[in-house]
Amino acid sequence: MQRMQMPSPTERALDRMYAIGDELAPRGVIRAKMFGAPSLKAGTKVLCSIWGDDLVVKLPSDTLEPALSLAGVERFEPMAGRAMKEWAQVPFEHQARWAGLVEAALVYVGEA
Repeated sequence: MQRMQMPSPTERALDRMYAIGDELAPRGVIRAKMFGAPSLKAGTKVLCSIWGDDLVVKLPSDTLEPALSLAGVERFEPMAGRAMKEWAQVPFEHQARWAGLVEAALVYVGEA
């Protein structure tokens, strides 16, 4: 089995994700790791992570489908041919939308 090649998080993406997490901290969002990558979680549920310069976020279908229509947004596929069905990979160019997507993830996992 081929090992997953995990890109290092960029500083700007990490800073943006952590700023969102700090805003949501009063609602139980904490910094964590997912597969060794910096992430945010609520309770035991991972909301999002950084993959290179992109936000990887777990979304309900009513939020996922519109997100996938944005330029450059794809289903998260950490290993070729193994897309994670509820996860979107959102480039930094859409970072103004990241907070809303993480909010949707928080509500979706039922920890809000």
